[in-house]
Parts: sequence; C-alpha cells; structure tokens
Amino acid sequence: MSSLALALLLAADTPQAVYLTSKNPAVRLERVPPGVSPDRHRGYSPPWRTVCAVPCAAHLDPGARYRVAGDDVLPLLLTPDNLGDGHLDVHPVSLKKNILGEVLAVLGGEVIVAGALLEEPALAASDRGFEIAGGITLAIGVAAVAVGIPLWVANHATGVTAASQSP
Repeated sequence: MSSLALALLLAADTPQAVYLTSKNPAVRLERVPPGVSPDRHRGYSPPWRTVCAVPCAAHLDPGARYRVAGDDVLPLLLTPDNLGDGHLDVHPVSLKKNILGEVLAVLGGEVIVAGALLEEPALAASDRGFEIAGGITLAIGVAAVAVGIPLWVANHATGVTAASQSP
C-alpha cells in the first residue's frame, strides 16, 4: 500500500474538528448516524439529530453524515470539499423564499402560456373581452416570473466559507 493511500485511509478514520459561526442564530449542525442514507429513508426524512447550535465546536465522526440546517434555513450537506480546515462561517438562505421563488417562476410561466392561448383567438376574432382577459393573464404571469426568478436565484444555496478565526 502506498504512503498516500495509507495517509488517506488514516485521515478517513480520524474525527475532524469543526467550528461553526453564523449571523443567523437558527443555524445548527445536524448529524445522521453511520449507515443511514440522508437521501433515501423509507419515504420520510432521515433521523437528523442536532449536534450543536451556532456558534459551536464539534468533532465529526468520519462515518456519519452532517449538514448545516435550521428553522427556515435551506440545508447544506457538509462534504470534505466545503469543510476546509474546519473553521466555517455559514451564510444561510431562506427555505421559504427558495420554495416561493421556485413556485412563482414555474406557475408564472404556465400563466404566461395560458394568457397567450387566450390572446391568440381573441385577436383573430376581434373579441375585446378575451383580448383583455388574455392581456391581464399575460401580465400576471410576467409579474410572477419577474418576482419568482430573482427570489429563487437569491435563495438557491446556503453558503459556507472559511471563517477568519476560531474560538
């Protein structure tokens, strides 16, 4: 076995110390025990358990899965890529705003299509009532998309950056 493979094997079994900070006091570090998949757990959420609330320090079990979550915080699964040296500053985004933006963008697009379908025969038949209804429907759809996309984009992912200092 090469020395690099041995070093990686030893590093995988060594608990990593992590220190979390955030401007949002609702942020917490959560854990799923080893052997439990956070992605599929018999149709319901896996048993995430709170490890600590920010600011906090913890030692991560290499066999467990961890995430940063909280009330109205879009969860972020912690990986070796975003753990860095273990000093993390969490920049959470709103789960509710993320969902609202997604719904407004998608439904707004559908309303635009409905408005266009109302507008086309109204223009061909010179029906003023359908023309007004189609125009209003189009305007509502465009407004929903105009609000939904920026809301969705601004709240698309909780961020984690290396913190400037530890406790």
